[in-house]
Amino acid sequence: MIDGLGRAMTRDEVARELGVGLDIIRANPAMFGGVKVSSGKTVFFEKLIVRNMEALNAAQAQESERNNRVVRQNHDRREAKGKAFPIQGGGGDVGGVIPATVPARPDSRHGLW
Repeated sequence: MIDGLGRAMTRDEVARELGVGLDIIRANPAMFGGVKVSSGKTVFFEKLIVRNMEALNAAQAQESERNNRVVRQNHDRREAKGKAFPIQGGGGDVGGVIPATVPARPDSRHGLW
């Protein structure tokens, strides 16, 4: 069984190969293909490391795709809402000019309402 797992590696070797700190490997040995073989001793095998890294990359890619999908949906909703409720150029009375047919109040200092 052990022959099928590839070369056995120490924590130091795994950390150096993956560019990860020893503290991270100590905290998560199973994530990096570590197997406890005796009281407190963990051995890392090449094939388990590769399998776990591939699974981790696949999970990250799926999460990234989910996040991108949510962003696209939110963008599409904002775009649709913007078309239904135009901010500018829709006319209306907000911010518009008072029509010339409405006389100004005579007691207004500037001729405004």
